[in-house]
Amino acid sequence: YSILLNRLKIKHGCIMRIQARIKDVVLADVTHYDLALIDAPKELKADREIVLAAVTQNGMALHCATEELRADKEIVLAAVTQNGRALQFAAEELKGDREFILAAVTQDGRA
Repeated sequence: YSILLNRLKIKHGCIMRIQARIKDVVLADVTHYDLALIDAPKELKADREIVLAAVTQNGMALHCATEELRADKEIVLAAVTQNGRALQFAAEELKGDREFILAAVTQDGRA
């Protein structure tokens, strides 16, 4: 039984290291390739750090984020500051918020 537990711990440790490495790779990708979030695993599209890095690079990446992160004020503000048209992907309650509308229109008058 203890041998099995040790094997599971080793496997779990490897899985955790692999997941951390995947996150590092995706984080590096989204800071250099503006649409890398499209190909990211679903779990990482829900990762606040990853999505914030992606929308800072390209606000339109907001469309790849989870609903929860589309309602995150900091993430949406970063997105619309980078590309005002990203406001279309924000949560409904933020689309009508003066702060976000102003940031979006300031960046892109067509927003």
